[in-house]
Amino acid sequence: NAQDRTVYSVTFDGKEVISESRLGLRFREQKGFDAGFELKEAARQSVDETWEQPWGERRFVRDHHNELLAQFADAEGRKLNLRIRVFDDGLGFRYEVPEQAGYKDVDIVDELTEFHLPQDSTAWWIPGRAYNRYEYLYRETGLEDIQLAHTPMTLRTPGGTYLSLHEAALVDYAGYVLDHRRENVFKTNLTPWSDGTRVKTKTPFNTPWRAIQVADKATG
Repeated sequence: NAQDRTVYSVTFDGKEVISESRLGLRFREQKGFDAGFELKEAARQSVDETWEQPWGERRFVRDHHNELLAQFADAEGRKLNLRIRVFDDGLGFRYEVPEQAGYKDVDIVDELTEFHLPQDSTAWWIPGRAYNRYEYLYRETGLEDIQLAHTPMTLRTPGGTYLSLHEAALVDYAGYVLDHRRENVFKTNLTPWSDGTRVKTKTPFNTPWRAIQVADKATG
């Protein structure tokens, strides 16, 4: 965008349900993947397959989505990929950081992923990182009453669209809570180690999926 940042937005039924929101990662030692990147290549594919799960409400699950692999690079040749999968009932995206010079071992100190939500939405949420962890009754409030929220957090926009924010494939990475940074903008706040580092890893690595369910009614 105009500020030289990588951003995304989400439209559903012709209405913007997530406005322009930041993307990126910052590291303790290396230069952050937060500005100066340009889209170099984009690969698309469609998938329609079914897999069997050992337990749950459904034995067979249909995986039907369109995928975009966006490959970014900056003037120094640093590489960052964003894999996006769009389903009929939502979408997911994750960062994929390939092996590259200077980034063998990395300490992630911040993930910049944001969710810029519609003003005057109603949210159902529980407080993040509070003493009773996940054992709270869900609250129904406006976005302005939230500081930290555990995922999944569900909301209804003024237009009647329902969104639910969560994550998937949380493996060798820190879980996040939604941090209300500025008006209607929530950021991924990764759970830190005792030394403040959010994630200790090495390239190549993938982050968990940032999942956004979207539906025109709550049962969706």
